[in-house]
Amino acid sequence: MDFGLAKVVGGKVTDQQTTITEPGRIIGTPAYMSPEQARGKSTDHRTDIWSFGCIMYQMLTGQFPFEGQTATDTLVRIIEHQPDWEALPQETPENVRVLLRRCLEKDPDKRLGDFADAAREISETLSKSAIAQAVAKSAKTRKVGMIIGVVAVSIVLFIISLKFIPRKEIQPSLKEIRLVVLPFENLGPADDEWFADGMTDEITSRLAGIHGLGVISRQSAIQYKNKEKSAPQIAKELGIDYILEGTIQREQPSDPNSQVRIRSQLIKATDDIHVWVQNYDNDMSKVFQLQSEVAEQVAQGLDITLLEPQRQALRYEPTENMEAYAYYLRGNEYSSRPYQNKDNVMLASEMYEKAIDLDDKFALAHAKLSQVYSGMYWFNTDHSEKRITLAWKESRIALELDPELPEAHWARGVYYYWCQLDYVCALKELEIARKGQPNNSRILATIGHIQRRQRKYEEALANYMRACELNPQFGTLAGDLASTFRELRRYQEAEYYYERAISLTPNEDYPHFLKATLYLVWKGSTEEARKVLERASKYINLADVPRMVNLLITLDLYDKNYQGALDRLSLKSQTDKPLSYSDALRYAQIYDCKNENKSAKEYYKQAVENLQLEIPKDPNKAWLRSAVGIAYAGLGRKDDAIREGKRAVDLLPYDKDAQRGFRHLKDLAKIYVMVDEYDKAIDQLKFLLSVPGELSIPLLQLEQTWDPLCDHPRYNEILEIGK
Repeated sequence: MDFGLAKVVGGKVTDQQTTITEPGRIIGTPAYMSPEQARGKSTDHRTDIWSFGCIMYQMLTGQFPFEGQTATDTLVRIIEHQPDWEALPQETPENVRVLLRRCLEKDPDKRLGDFADAAREISETLSKSAIAQAVAKSAKTRKVGMIIGVVAVSIVLFIISLKFIPRKEIQPSLKEIRLVVLPFENLGPADDEWFADGMTDEITSRLAGIHGLGVISRQSAIQYKNKEKSAPQIAKELGIDYILEGTIQREQPSDPNSQVRIRSQLIKATDDIHVWVQNYDNDMSKVFQLQSEVAEQVAQGLDITLLEPQRQALRYEPTENMEAYAYYLRGNEYSSRPYQNKDNVMLASEMYEKAIDLDDKFALAHAKLSQVYSGMYWFNTDHSEKRITLAWKESRIALELDPELPEAHWARGVYYYWCQLDYVCALKELEIARKGQPNNSRILATIGHIQRRQRKYEEALANYMRACELNPQFGTLAGDLASTFRELRRYQEAEYYYERAISLTPNEDYPHFLKATLYLVWKGSTEEARKVLERASKYINLADVPRMVNLLITLDLYDKNYQGALDRLSLKSQTDKPLSYSDALRYAQIYDCKNENKSAKEYYKQAVENLQLEIPKDPNKAWLRSAVGIAYAGLGRKDDAIREGKRAVDLLPYDKDAQRGFRHLKDLAKIYVMVDEYDKAIDQLKFLLSVPGELSIPLLQLEQTWDPLCDHPRYNEILEIGK
């Protein structure tokens, strides 16, 4: 038996170190590892008791107590999840159930302390006459009795092995070979750079479909473009075993049938040893053959056996029209950039549309175009029914042309998520896509986004962690992981990953913004939030970033520096003509805090006027309903305020979207406070504090919105319990 007797090798491990994202640092079979092992902490005999509990559970149920698709998934489940206790046979005696729970207690101090206790419990179970009688009655119970007997013998043998058999280090059973494809160097003209990058991405995509091979994502690999770093250094930063790199050249870029030359080399990263160097030379009509030859050569060099379906996938040829393929690669270049930027999605859609005009059977292009259309809707570039219809149409065509194409199922999943908020259908499609592209960090992250909205936070964490493994240099993923910990109110872990995101993308404002606001939710500390912004100002001009200006205004409000808040808002709103409804509400909020009710009402009135122009354009935008509800409350229109606040909650309920639904419930609580319905506000706050989300006791005490509740006994009870 392998009881997961393991330790962390390679030096002392501190509490701050993680082992999940450092391949090779944990030795042992992941399925039997204890939580302390999974975290890379020191172990003792209680770790063996945990492993024994895993074996006992497996013998009784026929399944592992903690099982994931990868070693990382398994470790996350060990740390975060409980076994499925309902899977135990009904005939399992109660004292054996209790014994199992004691063996699988995550806290070592609460775990069963001695194998002798286990032996005693098993012995008592076997000696009970009730069990003996039951054995005669039921085949199922006979089986349970036999298993318990085997467990008793196992305990004796295991205790003997601990005393007399030397321990040895056991290598992981779920070892994954990890590879990064570095951007191929373009040896052609400078304006052919997109072709070299596109070919690199296509080779990466083909390799990503090989099971047992962990392929680092494009966003991380691209960080090494034109950088002089040694193979061992890259191995350390990405946690990889091998590097594929090379050069590429089109002899005549303007000729669709131009010769293409690829020179690639596979390198063992840790010691910079070349496994092989290979040259490939063919014309553009054979470009897919070139890609598959490189991918198959990599698999062969890594001694990975390809099954026939994988081999066929590597040899996939999406189109016969090379001009269409060139437009497709250009579309990929733009669609890999943030969808929030209108230019990116417009240029991406234009390129894909041109590819389809040249080859209307090009399933990949239809799939990618569908994703871009869905992104236009989700990110409000074109939030229209027409865009939804087009997104559906393109995904339908892609699936009709190639029902097995992972990208087509990915596109359909994104459509269900972004256009319909149909999470069940989205996850079904994305799971099909994931099976075809197990190393696609974007698919994994999308699954995580959906699971977070479904309140399946543990599953979301597992997918984000796996995505971060495959894309370790992508700051956005680190930020997603941090925000998930934050919603779970695991603030120290959130702080770590926000800092990771900042270190990866110091020139991006959003990670700095999120870390600053973390200290408001976590500690109610405007001082620590300002320190984060001061550091951010070394990389970013805060005055040029609206959300940063809004945060500085919020900090001034929390610090009761009302004139400072007005001055900042005045500078900001000078460029906004006419005044936006959000700035009008912010002015009203500041004047409310100053007890200047007349000025506050003027701005609430202006906010209502602006919102009454916006809402008819899209009556189902929940955030507009929340905003107008708050404005009505400020004007004393109680019934209208409550109606609109509830309307927002109905449009996007918490059960439908745990993130945005949470915000609308908080807005409704704010409306109740503003119209003196204090008990209803407290009901909402109690619920919001009982579920994951962006609310905490320190934040309640910081926000002046809730000050009218300070004399209410139920509110003070919430604050006291929170402490």
